[in-house]
Amino acid sequence: MFTVLACKDVEVILLTAILGGDIAFILTIGADANTKTKLNLADELLMEIPTPEIVSCSEERTFALRWHDDAFELYQNGLNGRQIMAYSGEYLHMILSVYTIDMRLPSHVAGTFLISQDEGYVLLQ
Repeated sequence: MFTVLACKDVEVILLTAILGGDIAFILTIGADANTKTKLNLADELLMEIPTPEIVSCSEERTFALRWHDDAFELYQNGLNGRQIMAYSGEYLHMILSVYTIDMRLPSHVAGTFLISQDEGYVLLQ
């Protein structure tokens, strides 16, 4: 789970080991002026959904990611909260592991992150 205070463009980058190399899945919460959430595989758009005002400049918002079997899921307000995105596609079955999760904001966006452990393991390097 993570909590973020930002006006737009919250990026979560998942670096993954796949058969034959490494690739990056990029989740952007509050994309396009805080109107959409997008999932990309490097530069290829995999999924885009409308999520108006999903992040806020003045109010912390909590999210959770779940990656299991051949599905990627994003929840608002923790894993027991509202599911925002569910993606299962041709690339997910190739993933051997997710070895780095990076969270960032573009240089023109101010904000903060708080990462917490609800259950399971959290490894920060």
